[in-house]
Amino acid sequence: MMAIVRSSPDLVPPENSVASHLWWELLSAADGIGLISMTAAPERPDPLILKEVLDRLTEAGVAQSFIVRLRGIDASDSSQTGELVRGVLDALRGSPLTEYEWPALMKIFGTEELARILRISESSLNRYATGSRATPDRIAERLHFIALIVGDLRGAYNEVGVRRWFHRRRISLDGRAPIELLGDDWMPDEEGAETVRELAHSLLFASAT
Repeated sequence: MMAIVRSSPDLVPPENSVASHLWWELLSAADGIGLISMTAAPERPDPLILKEVLDRLTEAGVAQSFIVRLRGIDASDSSQTGELVRGVLDALRGSPLTEYEWPALMKIFGTEELARILRISESSLNRYATGSRATPDRIAERLHFIALIVGDLRGAYNEVGVRRWFHRRRISLDGRAPIELLGDDWMPDEEGAETVRELAHSLLFASAT
């Protein structure tokens, strides 16, 4: 476990600013991916948690140029902070981190359910999750996509609620459950998957209000 060194409160932007909103999105994504573990959402971005996210991303080689610049500015400049946090967030969204995501999602879903969501066999999942076989790019993209959805959901649901969310039929989905919109060989850029992601992301905003 990495030691957390107390950081400057300058990382924390003004409340209700664009930068603050983007920090929440970044924290949620990092939580879903397994970079950090937030047992409960703090009332406002915590400088210790923010620093831990940046440290973990640096270790993973993600968004390093944005992070270097972010550490060197005053967060009271909300527009500049927001621009840099958005850069970090976009880089994270585009960077599957399977070494974090497999254990994080296995903890929530278990082998059988996660294999069903990813549309792979349990034996393949076990090989990928244990590292005995490299995770194919297509599966890594799906895994990353589900991790981001979980990050959006965890502000509103506990682990049981997250699992049930994928199977609960919804009027907004024409009476279908989110898992039904993920086809047999789905990819994140397909219409059904994008609809599922938008629904989950709307809950992130709702839970913050």
